[in-house]
Amino acid sequence: MASITFLEVARGPWTDLVISATIRDDQNNLVEGAAVDARLWRVGREWLISGTTNANGEVTWKLQAAIVGETYYLEVNDVAHSSYLYDPALANSLYGVNLNADGEPMESHLVV
Repeated sequence: MASITFLEVARGPWTDLVISATIRDDQNNLVEGAAVDARLWRVGREWLISGTTNANGEVTWKLQAAIVGETYYLEVNDVAHSSYLYDPALANSLYGVNLNADGEPMESHLVV
């Protein structure tokens, strides 16, 4: 796992949370076609999400009408690819971000 990014997107009176994960191999090459399973949650609610990385090694999810002021967490549970093995013990797999809707870039922080 190379990186997790969180982006807030204003949509009328709502704010959406867009989360992207970029997968790289141990040689730092982008990995296309990796199936990524993750859990997105905040206090009182959780979503199981999955997707497949594109040619840029990226998979993106969108949570519509996210609650401003809440802290959201993303935990990558598994990455599967026919040419690679995923070792979650070696990955930084749990990230958190506070949704502030101020239009500034959001900095995620490693939780564990």
